[in-house]
Amino acid sequence: LYQSMQTLHSNLNNLPSVYAVLYILQALVSPNLERMKLAQLYQKVKTPLATLGKGLVEASVAATSALGGQISGGGANLNEASLQTLVVDTFEKLECLAVWAETLRTVVHGLSEKNYNVEGNTLTLQNVSSDEKTLEIVIEALSISLLPNQAKSVLLSTSGVERIDEKLNELKGNALRVLNYVIRFIFESKAFIPPTHSPLMVKVPALVEMSLTTLVTFCTTPELDIDRVLESQVVSGVLVESLELLRNACNQIEFYEPFAALKKSLIVQVLLPLMRTSRNELESMTSAPDDFVNLASDTCDQQFTGVPKTASAKLLESMCDHIDGSLTYATVIAIQSIYYSIHSDQPDEIPAKFPHLSELVDSLWIKSTSKEIRIDTSLVVLADLSYLIPNRTDLMQMLETMIVDLSNVFFNKTLNPLIKSRVCLMIPYYAESIFLDENSKGRFSDLLLYIVTIINEEQSQAVVQQAIDGLSNIVQDQDAIPRLKGFVGELLGLLTRSILSVQQMHFFDIILDLVSTYATHLVEEKETITTLVAQLEKRVEAELQKPDQQKQNMIVAKCWNILRTIAEREQFIPRYMPEIEEILMPLISMMSNPRSIDFDDDILLLVNSFIRRSEIITPVMRELFTTFPEFFHKYHGVFGILFTTINLYLVHGDEFIGEKPAVLESVLELAAESLFNKAKEASEADNAEGALIIQLCLQKFGHLFTKESLAKIFELTLKRMPDAKQKFMKARLIEIFACGFIYCPTETVEFLNKAEKLVPLLTEVLQNLGDFTHTYDKKVIVLSIASLLKHPELLPAKDSLFIQLIDSAVTLLRKQMNSETNKAKNTKNKVRGGDDDDEDDEDDEDDDDIDDMKNEDDDDLFEDDEGNDKLDEDTYELPMIAKNAVLESNMTLNTLATPLKLADEFDLFKQSFISLKEKYPQIVEQLRKTLPTEKIENIRFILNSHRVVIDKRDNRTLPRRILKVTSRKIN
Repeated sequence: LYQSMQTLHSNLNNLPSVYAVLYILQALVSPNLERMKLAQLYQKVKTPLATLGKGLVEASVAATSALGGQISGGGANLNEASLQTLVVDTFEKLECLAVWAETLRTVVHGLSEKNYNVEGNTLTLQNVSSDEKTLEIVIEALSISLLPNQAKSVLLSTSGVERIDEKLNELKGNALRVLNYVIRFIFESKAFIPPTHSPLMVKVPALVEMSLTTLVTFCTTPELDIDRVLESQVVSGVLVESLELLRNACNQIEFYEPFAALKKSLIVQVLLPLMRTSRNELESMTSAPDDFVNLASDTCDQQFTGVPKTASAKLLESMCDHIDGSLTYATVIAIQSIYYSIHSDQPDEIPAKFPHLSELVDSLWIKSTSKEIRIDTSLVVLADLSYLIPNRTDLMQMLETMIVDLSNVFFNKTLNPLIKSRVCLMIPYYAESIFLDENSKGRFSDLLLYIVTIINEEQSQAVVQQAIDGLSNIVQDQDAIPRLKGFVGELLGLLTRSILSVQQMHFFDIILDLVSTYATHLVEEKETITTLVAQLEKRVEAELQKPDQQKQNMIVAKCWNILRTIAEREQFIPRYMPEIEEILMPLISMMSNPRSIDFDDDILLLVNSFIRRSEIITPVMRELFTTFPEFFHKYHGVFGILFTTINLYLVHGDEFIGEKPAVLESVLELAAESLFNKAKEASEADNAEGALIIQLCLQKFGHLFTKESLAKIFELTLKRMPDAKQKFMKARLIEIFACGFIYCPTETVEFLNKAEKLVPLLTEVLQNLGDFTHTYDKKVIVLSIASLLKHPELLPAKDSLFIQLIDSAVTLLRKQMNSETNKAKNTKNKVRGGDDDDEDDEDDEDDDDIDDMKNEDDDDLFEDDEGNDKLDEDTYELPMIAKNAVLESNMTLNTLATPLKLADEFDLFKQSFISLKEKYPQIVEQLRKTLPTEKIENIRFILNSHRVVIDKRDNRTLPRRILKVTSRKIN
């Protein structure tokens, strides 16, 4: 590449080779290229690249001069063969130079995108900013023109030879972009690199003047159809880069004086004309309302869209930020222009009635701009400056006065749709600052209710979308809560009227935000909430009745998002659950054929929230239960969300299941099918859900099981165990027997003895404690051991087995305490926002230097001052699919609702230990003799621990060691 550049500059007639070299260089500048490698690449090629550019500039100047000389006198016939040859030759030279400029722009853009370290090594863009030769060539390219007298003052080429003008303007747009990158770098890095180090700095004033002249000339030429010319992307590109160059300069104190002197003419002659709505933009109101609204919002926010309108707004903001008087002037001109356009629109009345516009009587802003476009542009300006105007009491008062004075116009149903959209654009930007006075607060609510009225009644989709977009911004703003809470019920009630007709997705987001954010303020709005639910239900049904190609599945999903959010809020459920359940019956009944709908999971999520909040199973829910098998088989025997639903039915359905044993049988059938599901859609985590369902059945309804039904469950479990591939799956299967030990100990032991599996099963548990990693796992195993210790007659009469069971239970309990305590500490630290401080904390675990404390239990039971967790974690490597299954299984346990949640495994173990000691004291004595001192101390620690409630709202507990303070001994 380097060698090709070295030779090509002397043979520019070989244009294909020149193109090839430039395009290869562009391809090398990939987004993934490291910053320093990109800088090294530029250092390597900059000299031959500049030499190549110099040759292309000279060739282009010669070609344009030759062609310009032929056409400058006028009357030339471009169809003549000689002129056609000149045009083609000139175009080819300019096209190649334009590719050169594009290549340089690509490289410089890549360098500017990389983060440079102000204290580090070579600053990548500094290589370009100090490259005098390349920068001179770029500036020379800006001077190329077919009309020599134009080159000195105006960047845009307007010779009338369209092919040449198009290519020249493309070239100049890329050249200006390169200069803007470098100028911005120079200004942003001047704290550590003096601007004088760049040869470009002396050229900036001339570039600023050239950009100003270009913009003023373009915007003030009466015969020029600005809208038509701006349809050309290359012309827009030159104007955007000219505006960006002015913005870069405007931010610097060195250029304060010229901008201060020109601020009025720049605002009125350039920025206002370029910020107005063009014909294409006006057409997009109908053809592409999304684009219309997005452009309006971007103009007033981030200005990411690279068009003259947004670039002008960006320059206006910079002038108001840095040039004194700009904010006042722009605001006054905008407000007075609105008054003038509505009340007069007669230039001869300006001096007497609108004196602030007197200097503009002869401007195109007054003479050649329609009143609708004048109002439109002025409202956009006020919206754009909404981040500054509220800081000025005088300007804010002017704005409020204008809104009050013109309310009959702005809020009239017959108002021009374009102006309506701009009113809806502007108002939300002032939601936090307008009409704050106590006597004016009602006006603010009137503004918002007007926007809602637009949504309900306006025919123009662009206006409706702009209103929705604005209202959405207000509702999502946390700072607006104090202003909305007083009339949020009325606001929601009005919005509900549009649910059946509105097509914009963001509309449903507004309702969702209102319901979730303002639930506390809607708690007494029963009619509003039930009406909302009814309208959402009707909209879902309406969408389902449409032909497939017209269905709005996204709208159905958003309706369900709102319904589920209502169901999750304690302000609404169970308070309004009967009414809501009745309203939603048509949708809930569709679960009779879940394969025919896509929102079956939404129905179950809704029901899950109902049960959590109400803790009851209603008649509707009882009927819904009959659809569960069909849902289960729709998803190939994978429970999915149905697992949580059945979980809640089991926990809160005592009466329902107690009255209908067939329900329990149905649940167990689904669980067994899940347990053995080998379909490709099912993982072992899905199989494990079947095991958990069986455990829950035993935990809640163990008393309903017969020996035969227990034997059937246990046989299935033993059959599945040899095929368990992952340790969590084996743990879930073992826990089925563990639940049997807890709730049906005699029957469970009897079955295992008959199957000759009792001792092997207990051995499996004792040798693989590391498989029981989750809090739930450890609790189930500890409780099962406690149950067995309470019924020692069920076990073989081996002291060693009892000692192993006690030791294992203590190991798990200590692990449980450590993990829960550490988790609580980490959570507290996150809330605090830092590390542990040195102060004592009631949640901190006591250490071994507490000499003045004594356990409240008798010395015959065990004491402890410290405890060490001896349970080793199994750090085995798993393939990604297996790791995902483990993660999925743990997530299931994290959300599991179980009667065991309130069980205190520490206290129950202690009771069982005491019971065992009373029945078989020799076992405890043997334990003292057999186990090492460290393990004895662990047992003492656990026997003096139990769970304490740390959050009464959800009965959250933590294990704690119970201590009492005694007086310190005095020697």
